Amino acid sequence: MSKKLKIVLALALVLSLLSALPVFAASEEATAAADALNALGLFQGTGQGYELDRAPTRAEALVMLIRLLGRETEATAFSGACPLTDVAGRWMAPYVGWAYEHGITKGVSDTAFDPNSTANAKMYATFMLRALEYSESLGQFSYNSAVEDAAKLGIAPSGGYKGTFTRGDAALMSYKALTVPCASGEGTLLDLLISKGTVDADKAAALGLAAESAAPPAEWSPDIRFTTRDEKGNEWTDACFRDAKLTMINYWAYWCGPCVGEMPDLQKLSEDYADRGLQIWGISEADYEEDNIVTMEYLGITYPCLRYTPEFDPYMNTGYIPDTFFVDENGKVVSEVYIGSNSYDGWAAIIESLLP
Repeated sequence: MSKKLKIVLALALVLSLLSALPVFAASEEATAAADALNALGLFQGTGQGYELDRAPTRAEALVMLIRLLGRETEATAFSGACPLTDVAGRWMAPYVGWAYEHGITKGVSDTAFDPNSTANAKMYATFMLRALEYSESLGQFSYNSAVEDAAKLGIAPSGGYKGTFTRGDAALMSYKALTVPCASGEGTLLDLLISKGTVDADKAAALGLAAESAAPPAEWSPDIRFTTRDEKGNEWTDACFRDAKLTMINYWAYWCGPCVGEMPDLQKLSEDYADRGLQIWGISEADYEEDNIVTMEYLGITYPCLRYTPEFDPYMNTGYIPDTFFVDENGKVVSEVYIGSNSYDGWAAIIESLLP
């Protein structure tokens, strides 16, 4: 990027934040944002250039999300089956297949993704909020209010988008998202991408996008405050989140077949990832404790089982069992609530994505 273009970008971004006018993205601003993203490997043009004046397709929007999640290498290597048959044999097939397998997209029907249809502002804002680790299942935003929620973070115009949502709008929203703190509190989106090796720190710095890790919280303010005891009578509180980089919390019961079925895998995960900073807690009703203990002893489970308390309700009161979610060392919930059991490899992939 030329020095002049970088200056234009910096000035345009400052003015866009200060302006109260409904027009959010100027042509030069969008072009400069696209140039910066392209230099970082996060945005590509077509045979006709960036094509910033036309609407992005659903396939293009999905690829941008996968890049901003730092998962493109995984996605392009995907070779599994996918029921969305309208992408079979096409360039976007591995992206769509990977996204479907990971619950990022369900398509427009049971068998179709409709890759060439237009991605609107709500869809793209939803993708950017997911990249910033905001969760629909945790009530942090919704599809219908995604543009408004994105505007609160400064990455979309407060008055919404007038007319067609374009690739230029998408480039500018993506660029602005880079310097926004993630919902987990673990730094900005740029910090996350650099830590995953998706973005080169030197290139980012050359573009005036030096990463700045989030400062530690001034006081302890976990998402869940609780005091309880485990099956052995030991006291546990929310301060115990500090004992590990990542805590996996699994709500289960002895009478639940899928719960019991995955516990040997959870035990192995607790052993294999202990050195990486993972701890696993089971959580169950106190009324089940006697039977739970028998089950745990039979299966050789050594990670603790805490007695359920109402403070966990926002993440466990789903009506299904097992439920599982993850909390970081600052006491912040850093994942969606996963409903149902999973395999060792399935959980390991999620853990790898969450561990620093």
